[in-house]
Parts: sequence; structure tokens; C-alpha cells
Amino acid sequence: MDHPSVPKTGYVVKMDIRLRNDIPALNDEVRLMLGGKVVNILPYLKVGDAWTTGGDWKTITIPLSAWTDLADPTPVKGGEWGIATWINTSNFTGFCIDNIRYEKASALSGASRLY
Repeated sequence: MDHPSVPKTGYVVKMDIRLRNDIPALNDEVRLMLGGKVVNILPYLKVGDAWTTGGDWKTITIPLSAWTDLADPTPVKGGEWGIATWINTSNFTGFCIDNIRYEKASALSGASRLY
């Protein structure tokens, strides 16, 4: 299976996330893997001492530069692609992810954020 390839400069990963309930921010990780390289997405959901989306769908934006060890342009094959979790005692019931995609960075989307 081939995956889309984009240059790291000028592109971001966006994904829609919903947490039905707030989760205390502990040492858990939910990693997005691109070509076997990983970034923990939970810091993009942290508000105070919790991971939250307020119960609504939110879009997070992660610059491809967050993957310091990812090939440039992004690989079309090889390595693992997907989501991996390292969860200790937290309850992630109601954690939903949809519509993972590359997009061109813009003045508004170039920063890491939850909106």
C-alpha cells in the first residue's frame, strides 16, 4: 500500500479528535505513526491538568517538523503507519479520532494547536 507523500516544510498533519470525557493528564501516550516514526498527540489536547476537547469534535494541527526523524519528503512505503497507545491506568473510553490528513500549512494552521 502506498501512502501520500508531501514535503515536511510547508505541510502539517491535521486530525479530528473527540474526548467524550476529560481524562487526567498522566504519563500516557497516544502516538501517531508515520513510516515507523512517532509523535505523541496527547500534548495537543492538554488543557490544565487534563486532556480534553470539551466533549466536542476538535481539529488538532501538528507540523511535520514535529517528526524530527521522518524522511523528507514523507515516505510512501515502509515502517508502521497508524495509532499506537501506551496507556497505564487512564480510561480512554470515548476517545475518537477521524479524518487524519496532510494539509498545506497556512499562517493559521502552521502552529501546533487545538481549535
